[in-house]
Amino acid sequence: MGAIAGIMEAQYNILRKKGHAPSEAFNETDYREKLGEELKTMRESEMWKAGAKGKRT
Repeated sequence: MGAIAGIMEAQYNILRKKGHAPSEAFNETDYREKLGEELKTMRESEMWKAGAKGKRT
C-alpha cells in the first residue's frame, strides 16, 4: 500500500469511528476545493516563485 493510500485509509477509519457515514468520510468535492485553494496559495507565494525560478536556471 502506498503512503497516500495508507493516509486515506487511516483518515477514513478515524472518521468512521467518530460516527461519520462513509459518504461523509470522503466528501471529494469539499476536499478538492480546499486542496485547490491551498495549492493556489502556495503557488502564488513569494517563496514558491523564488524556488521555481532557481530550478529553471
